[in-house]
Amino acid sequence: MRGTRPVVVSGAPGTGKSSVAAGLARALGCPLLSRDVVKEALADSLGLGDECWSSRLRDGAAEVIFTLAEPEPEPILEGLVAAGEAVPGHRELPGRSRGLLPL
Repeated sequence: MRGTRPVVVSGAPGTGKSSVAAGLARALGCPLLSRDVVKEALADSLGLGDECWSSRLRDGAAEVIFTLAEPEPEPILEGLVAAGEAVPGHRELPGRSRGLLPL
């Protein structure tokens, strides 16, 4: 994600990440990329499975988010890990994200 400075919205389940991220995307005019939205679409297409399968879908959704964010200068990334951390088996988020909103 060279050249990309995402706004990362991260936090515990049920804390309002999706609402905050959607509001930010509207206010800043930036694209919103949500791991849960991608994971649900993958599950609808590929089916459900056990906990291991769910983890694979989660990791696959994160990879889709990273790929979609690549050409964007300042995407809003929702439901991923904090800036500078890695999703197991996947790329790291840039350490200099534009903002981090732990919820």
